[in-house]
Amino acid sequence: MTEAMIRKKPGMASVKDMPLLQDGPPPGGFAPVRFARRIPNTGPSALAIFLTTFGAFSWGMYQIIEMIEWKLGSLGNGGADDECY
Repeated sequence: MTEAMIRKKPGMASVKDMPLLQDGPPPGGFAPVRFARRIPNTGPSALAIFLTTFGAFSWGMYQIIEMIEWKLGSLGNGGADDECY
């Protein structure tokens, strides 16, 4: 459909000459939108995440300390590694 058929005016009309045609809400308004903040209760708890992270960090630090002690021991310091602590 053309603008002329919708507005019932012949040819192109000025914007000022066109009748006001505006959309609005339906009679009675729109239906309410159903929304809710539904956060699922699945997954590990905060304590489980903390303990897992702490365990991984502790294991990594243990491995680093073991490697340092192994490297110092392989140098043949003759017990000088005790002074490093």
